[in-house]
Amino acid sequence: MKRYFALLLGGIALLQADMGELQKLYEEQRYEEALLHAKSLKNKYADSELHLLWAKSAEALGNDDEAMSAYERVVILDPSNDEAKQNLYGLYKKTGREALASEIALELGIAQDAQDTLGMLHLKADVAVGYDTNVNMSATTDELNQYFGGLHKGEESTLFTRISGGMSYKHNLERGWFAQAEGNLLHQGNLDAHLYDMFYASVGAGFGYETELYRIYVPLFVERLHYLDTDLYNQIKFEPRVSFALAQNLYANFNFLYTNRNYLASQYETMEYKSYGFGGGLVGVFDENFVYATIQYEDFHPSKNIPSAYVDKRNITSVIGARYSFLQPLALSGEYRLKKGYYKDSSDLFAWSSVAKREDTMHQVDIKLSYAIEENFSVYAAQKYIENNSNYRVANYDKSVSMFGMNIRY
Repeated sequence: MKRYFALLLGGIALLQADMGELQKLYEEQRYEEALLHAKSLKNKYADSELHLLWAKSAEALGNDDEAMSAYERVVILDPSNDEAKQNLYGLYKKTGREALASEIALELGIAQDAQDTLGMLHLKADVAVGYDTNVNMSATTDELNQYFGGLHKGEESTLFTRISGGMSYKHNLERGWFAQAEGNLLHQGNLDAHLYDMFYASVGAGFGYETELYRIYVPLFVERLHYLDTDLYNQIKFEPRVSFALAQNLYANFNFLYTNRNYLASQYETMEYKSYGFGGGLVGVFDENFVYATIQYEDFHPSKNIPSAYVDKRNITSVIGARYSFLQPLALSGEYRLKKGYYKDSSDLFAWSSVAKREDTMHQVDIKLSYAIEENFSVYAAQKYIENNSNYRVANYDKSVSMFGMNIRY
């Protein structure tokens, strides 16, 4: 009898040693070893503490699906474990499992539910100073004078300040449905070229539906621009979007776009248009880093019977970009944009062109280096270069924009 009792005590001591080793591996941040050790302890699979360390190790490695499964096992074995529920709630929210997150929120109580409601409100603000070498996006003075005759002012450079802000609010409804509202403001004041000071505002709202695998959002936007010393235009945008997961870190998205622009100043009324477009893209997400590629087609149709030149056109825009965090808290992002414009205006409008229709090719490169001072506060330096090449010679221009700013998010 003593022999069996000794064996029993020895087995208990061995199991405790195994759990102690697992705890040690986790505390030393040896998460891969901790995972392997947890999986090897099959005789402890009924212990909620094993699955909690398993889940926390998997989460630390970014294995969200494995972590969720392990946290779910903890909750099954120990329904009173609020730590597992809190972490599981965060992963459900992160991966878009809103219905499951709502269930956990109810179990955690009213305080957590109220926190979740506040968490659906997002605010952002950005303040920057910069220098623009060609704020009016003009050809050179010599080229304008050569083709139009007389004296024409070409490129204008200026220092500027830019202030922008935005908000979005998402309210979850029942069974995966949600409502969302958003608004954005931007003001740019130029030190010299005040004609090109700008104030832009937009508000939008829409409804959507989301599951673990896909998201549908159907918003309507109203936008207004003050530019060229006048309230320039109002426009309405209707932009349904669909996004879905192709793999754990790969997502696809598609959109349809309808725009109706109305100019408020009479001298610009002949530039009014309606446009229709569609596009799609891919996004790869790897922790804080991501890469993306998109393509968009848009067809513009004049709203007036006798429109201005160069309103009737088609644009095809391709974009590739990436963001990479290195030497925390530094992050570098870059984007290249190629836009092809095909106009229906005949070249007899400009005799120096030998091509039947006007065609433009615009190249744009954006580079941004940011430094996160705190989680929601960062400073940055940004550089933009744009070059437009056209067979309509006076539409040729290039510009460079340098900016230094700070960004706050809540």
